[in-house]
Amino acid sequence: MSKRKSHHLSLPAGILLRPQLDTLLNNAQADPAGVLTQALALSKNVTADVFLATLLRSFAAAPVTVQATLTPHLSAWLNSAGWNDLLKKIVADRREDAIVINTALSWLNASGADVSALAPIQPGLIFHSAFRYGNHVQASYHAFWYTDHRRNRMLLMAFLTDIDLPWKGATKDVFLQPERSPDVIRRKIEAQAAADPFASSKITDLSDAEFKYAMLQALAQNRKQKISLPAGLVPLRDFFAHNVLTLPNAPDTPHFTLDDFDTLVRTGQNVEALRRQEQQYGKRVQMPGGREVRVINSGFDNFGD
Repeated sequence: MSKRKSHHLSLPAGILLRPQLDTLLNNAQADPAGVLTQALALSKNVTADVFLATLLRSFAAAPVTVQATLTPHLSAWLNSAGWNDLLKKIVADRREDAIVINTALSWLNASGADVSALAPIQPGLIFHSAFRYGNHVQASYHAFWYTDHRRNRMLLMAFLTDIDLPWKGATKDVFLQPERSPDVIRRKIEAQAAADPFASSKITDLSDAEFKYAMLQALAQNRKQKISLPAGLVPLRDFFAHNVLTLPNAPDTPHFTLDDFDTLVRTGQNVEALRRQEQQYGKRVQMPGGREVRVINSGFDNFGD
């Protein structure tokens, strides 16, 4: 009699490790030393470097109260387990992302290790490329950053501008999402451009300084037109600070600070309400001579979809 083959999917131990550690660390306040002992037991199922990198990510993502509870116990635990040399290697090799490296460095400090030869990684990501897609009325701007020092993962930030009323060049939508390659987005947009019967929208490559200029110029128009920040940009304040404001300036880059950002969070016409009005009644277009008309069905209505 033949045995029935099992179709049960067996996941690698490394994939299961992160949720196990997250659950474990969330119980740290009851018994921090016991939680670290249990975490050490999980290290037997994976290689030491995978275990430590995963634990560092889990710790960095844990609530501040959990981190504060565990930190006083780290020194004895790290010295007992013999992890300090591997932590130093993680920091020195620069092969992990900033979260892992900087958390490893803070653990080494907590354990009393000599870190004089080691340095943290600044929170800014590595800029890859950017491009503009649009015409004289509407345009979307796309920029890509590496999120790891092996340069095989990326984040895309994109924003949409509109020259018509009431925007006059202001930012009307923003999103941030992971991407494997700019080529994927570019091919999608090229296909969209090819289907444009008027062939009015073009793709233009941008430098880092040109992308920064475009975004700050658009946000300056939000400020001038008294329009608030798009809802998609509000939770990206830290990303904007570390990865857009730190890009090099063009000669005429507008002055725009985090104080300006915070002011536009609190004040101005609501972007989403203005866009709903456009969808319901049409876009406000000012004709030569000053007459205003409404135009239905803009080609960028599905930006970000």
